Amino acid sequence: MADLSVHDSRNAPTHPVWDDDADARYAPFGHYTLSPWREACRSLGPRLYPRRYPRLGSIITWPIWRLSLLGRPGAVDLEPFPGFRLRLYPLENHADTKCFSRAALCDLPEERAIARCAVSSPDHQFIVVDVGANTGTYSVLAANLARRIGKSTNLVCIEANPKTQARLAENLHFSGLEHCSHLVACAVSNAPGSVMLDTSQWNLGSVKVTDARVGQMQKTVVSVPARPLSSIVNEVGLNRIDLLKIDIEGHEIPALAPFLREAPAHLLPRMILAETKHDTNAKLAALIIAAGYHVTHHGRSDTVFER
Repeated sequence: MADLSVHDSRNAPTHPVWDDDADARYAPFGHYTLSPWREACRSLGPRLYPRRYPRLGSIITWPIWRLSLLGRPGAVDLEPFPGFRLRLYPLENHADTKCFSRAALCDLPEERAIARCAVSSPDHQFIVVDVGANTGTYSVLAANLARRIGKSTNLVCIEANPKTQARLAENLHFSGLEHCSHLVACAVSNAPGSVMLDTSQWNLGSVKVTDARVGQMQKTVVSVPARPLSSIVNEVGLNRIDLLKIDIEGHEIPALAPFLREAPAHLLPRMILAETKHDTNAKLAALIIAAGYHVTHHGRSDTVFER
């Protein structure tokens, strides 16, 4: 049985967790702010296209953000919203790249859906479970949207990649969210135990669960603890879930199926934001729809389901 690793991010380690990021882990926020000319270059890209055309934005901003980082690898400190601060690694993580180079952390219809979910939460608190939280960009976005309407946030951020976990904890701390967040350091799957995680991809946000036999042949595959989603939700003590965001690179069905089948009605999320670009045969969508949801937005990579 895998050990539960749930902790308030106030208790996150203050020492470096990995060698190559040691300097960044010790530095206060603002130490890696871009120089004025680099920031002027970076901020130019988002002003050149309307948000409703994200694919066009990707094409336009690519050479601009690359130029802004010319000769400057590593961490970048950015404040996408007042009071919400992120330490990004745009050359290592696609989610960080999007936050660094575009006008928003996600596509406009997804942001509107999250905002609508926050507005309709039944009390003063917006409860979000982020499965595959990566470095925390979606969690920070949800917290910002809730704060705009005077609501607090209860975040459960679940991340399997050990390297990304430390960056996630750091961003929750920088954004002042450590008092309202739980960082769960494990994978989500259909049974307790462990899974093999392929960390060979250049994009830290695209690590994925792989076959154990592959892990024996590749040095880039590591074993990480895994837990069912229901046990995590029960351990944290949630009485409802407003938004469940899940992006775990094709492992969504093993993670979601037992929860949607067995969870009591009051714990079924009011909204599910799922990455569906790997759902080529629509099995994930069918699973969620069969649980009583309907599609309210289908985008390039993600789909919004609501009850």
